[in-house]
Amino acid sequence: MVLSLLRTAMGTATAPPNSSSLRWRCFFTAFVMGPVLQKSYDDGIKPLIANQIQVEEALQRASVPLRGFMLKNVREKDLKLFMICRAEPPPATPDEMSLRILVPAS
Repeated sequence: MVLSLLRTAMGTATAPPNSSSLRWRCFFTAFVMGPVLQKSYDDGIKPLIANQIQVEEALQRASVPLRGFMLKNVREKDLKLFMICRAEPPPATPDEMSLRILVPAS
């Protein structure tokens, strides 16, 4: 999004090309999310592959680091908007926030 706004502000609607911009976005996403995704894999997916836990527990464990990252980086007004749209009451604690609210708000 930032790269798109920068390109528009510079008055160069087609430079750099969209494919180049997409590569940068993917790189930055992987760079920022790398540690979170690694922790999610180590906590949930790796034990599942080793047949140490069941799928439900793996999903629960893998979602904890992602949930923490999203909670730190989401705006409260976005959370409120999606809670209103889904007609859900606010949770007692942030850790109880539904992923159905947290993912689109992030």
